[in-house]
Amino acid sequence: MLPIDRYAYTNRMAGLDPGVKLSICAAAILPPMIVESHFLNGAIFLMMLGAITIVGGIPLGFYLRMLLVPIGFLVLGFAGIAFSLSMEDTFFWSVGVGPYHLGVTRESLEMGLLTVSRSSAAISGTFFLVLTTSADSIMRSLWKSPIPKVLLEIAMLTYRSIFIFMEEAAAISHAQEMRHGHDNMRKSYLSWSLLVKELLKRVITRYDSMVIALECRNYNGQFKMGD
Repeated sequence: MLPIDRYAYTNRMAGLDPGVKLSICAAAILPPMIVESHFLNGAIFLMMLGAITIVGGIPLGFYLRMLLVPIGFLVLGFAGIAFSLSMEDTFFWSVGVGPYHLGVTRESLEMGLLTVSRSSAAISGTFFLVLTTSADSIMRSLWKSPIPKVLLEIAMLTYRSIFIFMEEAAAISHAQEMRHGHDNMRKSYLSWSLLVKELLKRVITRYDSMVIALECRNYNGQFKMGD
């Protein structure tokens, strides 16, 4: 079991109604999309941080490591919004790049900062739901909603497929490391190519096994969820 799943089942808020946690997640995501306020976005981020680490009991270090991935995308997004390249130096701050000027305007800087703060608040709300609620509980709650069942079934299969990919990739990578497949750059490139090839073969085999298992359980095209 991956750490995310383990914490989702064992955190202090695991017994709380999933519907309540879905509502908290929505309350953390929707207001930043409507109100342009850095203060509101920062407050939501800190409240979700406290809910995850203090109330939920999730280790702070683990939560911060999870944030590293979206932070990379936020930095790239901020750079794409804030920085512009122009022949004329009309920027609030700029540097010369040959005949061009690379810089930011006050408007683009504000828009970039607002996008980062909004995204941070939304990410914290999403992480709150992911780390305190199991995928099974989320699906059972959403199954009772008016969301089309086919979308939920696709989400379930996608979620399961992610774990199949991760399990098989980890097994292949571990086997390659045991055989010194990453001792140098040349071996690493060869090992990665073999990993991708073998991963596709194994995933197709696992998928066939899943289809057979579903057919043995009289699968009729719709997953049974809820009571």
